[in-house]
Amino acid sequence: MNNKLKGMRYISMVRCSLPAQADTSTDDQLAINRRFGTKMGMLDVGVVRLDGLSASNSVNIDRVIDQIIERNRLDDDFDALMVQDLSRLTRDGSDHTGSIRYRLAQIGVRVIDASNYVEDPVAEAIISAVRASTAREDVRNGAFDIARGLASAVQNRRKAYCARPPFGVDRLYVSPDGEPLYRIRNLANGTQVKLDPVNEKVLARYGRNPKKGAPVHHIKQQLEWPVLIPGAREAVETVHQIYRMKFVVDWGAARIAKKLNELGRPSPTNRLWSPGSALRIVNNPIYSGIAVAMRRSSSRFYRMGKEGPEPVELGPNDRTASGNPVSLIRPADRWLRWEEDRLAKYLPEAVQQAACRHHERILADQASGYKPKPRRDAARESDFLLSGLLCAEPGGYAMTGTIGGREGQYRSYRVKPAARRGDDRPVLRRRLPADQIEREVLGRVRAAVLSDPSLEQTVRKMIEARHRDRRRKQDQRGELLEQRDRLRREIDMLVSRLDELGAEVVKAGLLQRRPRLDEVEASLADCDAVAPMSKEQIRDAARRLVEPIRSQAELFESIPPAQLRVLIRSLVGELSVDLETCEISMTLRLPQWAVTRKEAMGLLGPLAYQSAKRTHHGGLVIADLRQPWPDGPCCRRRGRAA
Repeated sequence: MNNKLKGMRYISMVRCSLPAQADTSTDDQLAINRRFGTKMGMLDVGVVRLDGLSASNSVNIDRVIDQIIERNRLDDDFDALMVQDLSRLTRDGSDHTGSIRYRLAQIGVRVIDASNYVEDPVAEAIISAVRASTAREDVRNGAFDIARGLASAVQNRRKAYCARPPFGVDRLYVSPDGEPLYRIRNLANGTQVKLDPVNEKVLARYGRNPKKGAPVHHIKQQLEWPVLIPGAREAVETVHQIYRMKFVVDWGAARIAKKLNELGRPSPTNRLWSPGSALRIVNNPIYSGIAVAMRRSSSRFYRMGKEGPEPVELGPNDRTASGNPVSLIRPADRWLRWEEDRLAKYLPEAVQQAACRHHERILADQASGYKPKPRRDAARESDFLLSGLLCAEPGGYAMTGTIGGREGQYRSYRVKPAARRGDDRPVLRRRLPADQIEREVLGRVRAAVLSDPSLEQTVRKMIEARHRDRRRKQDQRGELLEQRDRLRREIDMLVSRLDELGAEVVKAGLLQRRPRLDEVEASLADCDAVAPMSKEQIRDAARRLVEPIRSQAELFESIPPAQLRVLIRSLVGELSVDLETCEISMTLRLPQWAVTRKEAMGLLGPLAYQSAKRTHHGGLVIADLRQPWPDGPCCRRRGRAA
């Protein structure tokens, strides 16, 4: 067999879905990959380790692939991505697998299945599609079995209604005849303790994995049944205090959280209390002894059902930004409700009836079910043209648009309080009038693009500098050819002596020579890109680059806000305002879309892409305009008011 993999550089991608599997699974996968790489004469140049990452979520995997592609773009230190099998790459089906393979193939990276390697590329594509579909069906079948087993366990009371007990609640495990065996208490740091059911003496502690740091939890045995009971005395007292402040004193969640923090009461996570954490305890019906299972669901393939697993079909609006299914409340006829007798008297008598009415009202409001509305894309739908682009000085904080007034008549930009947390300078609370600053920025961009003669002149100077550099390289063409041939011979020699020199020596030699070879070949390609240009041809090229920008600037008034926002982002490299002096600093640039493929390859060449790496959005910096902000009474007055 003709070994086409010999000498190829590869990185291993090892993945497991659960952190508990990280101790052995990823190391075993890495051993298989390295064994295959050594057998085929390949060079191991790195590892991508993904512990606790689900491959059923395509967004997770796409982000990893983006990072791998970016590494290849910056370092170009590998030619293949190796996985133990395709289920380690993704479990989202053949379409997603094909998409990943295509994206990597576009940058010259091959996906290698170490356990099922196929030499023929046509057969490999067909077989990989079948295996990817099989991997997805395995996940669906597993989800069906899990949903069926969990529903059966909940219906037969072999499992509590929730996976994690609420704050101030323990699990008491009893035998089939009702004899108490022990109780499990979840601690705020994520660990657990096993206690005597009578005197609460500690029988065992479940700490953390010394290698990975993940908590090691108790595992229930088959003939042990959980019952929810009141937990630690201090936590129970905290819950009592929350309900008294809510139903006796009639405090809101924010005031309750503030008071708990002042008193130093323990929280479920050892962090400060927040209004949300206090409200979740107030609204949880378990504190009235009401257990409701199958009420919420965020399943991907199957949900628990009273009569068996219910299939899930996720639409485009049924996923969060991270790719996970949205958490929804199911209709009441899907719920499984029962009374937890040992929690019926959990709360003090003074608040029991009020709390029970409150909980019943919440369940009645949720009886029809609830599905979150799809989150709007604020970046696309916002009326503020400069959100996400405008930054505030001092500090470099991003500014966002906000609307005020009873009728929403006041539009302004401000620094989000969360963004400047810990920075209490009063100037950062200043607001800038949105209409005024947007009008000023649009006017300056339009004026610079339409009337600034330095725009075309700057582009012409860049092209002239590019051609001077090309002519210098053409004078060195013979020397570059000699360097290329010498580097190729050295690389071929290293690969042929792999068994003699060892993988580490060959790897070091290749990492030293390949970047230099790529640089030399790029210089040779640059020499042959186009013939020398006259001054008139350079002027015409600069004019062709500037014309599409000016044609867009002439249409500023008629472009819809969403498209205008994209256009501004492509023309403005940096935009900041000094909140103390109200001075705007704006940097314009030549956008990528204004450069045709021919001009990018022949006129500007690598210069455009090197400059793109140094700017946030890509493109070439072409002008730097620093103008004082108009000293308008609106800006000054509202700044003082803030």
